[in-house]
Amino acid sequence: GGGGGGGASAGGDDRNHSMSIHSIHNLIHGFMYNLDTGNDAGFAALFTQDAVLELVTLQVVKAGREEIGQLCTMLHTKFKGTQHWEGNVMIVVSEDGTTAINTSYWQALKGADRVSMGRHHDTFARVDGAWHFATRQVIHTWTAAGGFTIEK
Repeated sequence: GGGGGGGASAGGDDRNHSMSIHSIHNLIHGFMYNLDTGNDAGFAALFTQDAVLELVTLQVVKAGREEIGQLCTMLHTKFKGTQHWEGNVMIVVSEDGTTAINTSYWQALKGADRVSMGRHHDTFARVDGAWHFATRQVIHTWTAAGGFTIEK
């Protein structure tokens, strides 16, 4: 026996990693949906209690669910009618299944017009069995108002 148990465990880990990736995808898309609908409570609940959300290009940093929820309200009000889309999501779950990272692209559209686009760099933590954002960096690479941005 012992070898057979290891194989069964590895198979279980693969299934758990697949379920984790699915849950994290839902978090990523929930971020955009709650932002676009102005659901600040739902938006904040996607994050750990001590999470940090950083709008890198704009030099804005919000820490904790209360500040993150307030940011959702402000952004929804300022960009009402905008729809955000996430693509090229690349999630990697840690070996022990307690943390994960993501790098992805995003864009914001208002009607047929692109408002902005960029990248997300995320870390996730599993808290009481549920996945949450631990950190999210929002990096703007282009805006309608300012054109392309150069990263430092």
